[in-house]
Amino acid sequence: MKKQISTPKVLNKFNSSSDSFAPNKRLAAFATGLKSKFLASEITTALAAFILLTIVLSVSAQAQVLTRIPQEDPGPPFYARVERSSVHTDIVPHTAEWAAVVFYRSPSCVPPNFNLMDLFHIPGAFSCQLTIDGFEIWRNGPPPIDFTPMFARFNGLGSVPVWFVSWSELRAAVADDVLTLTELEKMRSMRKGRATFFREDLHPTDGATIPEIMIDASGVLDDGRTTFQLHHFGKSGTLQTTIKFQRSRFGGIIR
Repeated sequence: MKKQISTPKVLNKFNSSSDSFAPNKRLAAFATGLKSKFLASEITTALAAFILLTIVLSVSAQAQVLTRIPQEDPGPPFYARVERSSVHTDIVPHTAEWAAVVFYRSPSCVPPNFNLMDLFHIPGAFSCQLTIDGFEIWRNGPPPIDFTPMFARFNGLGSVPVWFVSWSELRAAVADDVLTLTELEKMRSMRKGRATFFREDLHPTDGATIPEIMIDASGVLDDGRTTFQLHHFGKSGTLQTTIKFQRSRFGGIIR
């Protein structure tokens, strides 16, 4: 029979009744246990923080609600982009020469004496035909939960009315803080057009952390011979607008 191999002597030495080694052994055991407790505590804390963060992000993601225009959302509660003051628009998108009034709803439905400077007309605007579709994103949900979306995208339906007037004439007209559709139509510099392409990305005031707007539009004036291009970008401290007209037959830019 083979002789069994005993435990190495060096371990037997450590298992001896040496008084000098016993305190060190107890101290090592205590330190190991303490380290394990701290490690477990750190893991528990990190795990709790991760779970909490996951819950917060999940709730935040679930809270944002997208509504489609017009299937689930009646669209913007206004007829045209005409504003008294805004961080992203100076009354209307304009250059030093021309101003552009974009209609999100059919101009034929606008009450002739409604002050466009008021912008919102609730619920009156909702009964007018939209010239755009798109969607809006709400932080928690549409009215009556939130009254302003975080973000909106509007796409033209192929014929978005865009009216152009002299900026100086428009600025003089709104000096009394009133601008009606009747007054707008009577302006001598009026040039009506329709955008065959239109897109707007809007981060609204009171809804977005940083209010911002970008509008891109192109189309033709009612004379059938002049095309136009409109680009507008605006946010606090920055307003950039480009408006160009071009004769489709004779060429050249109308200034």
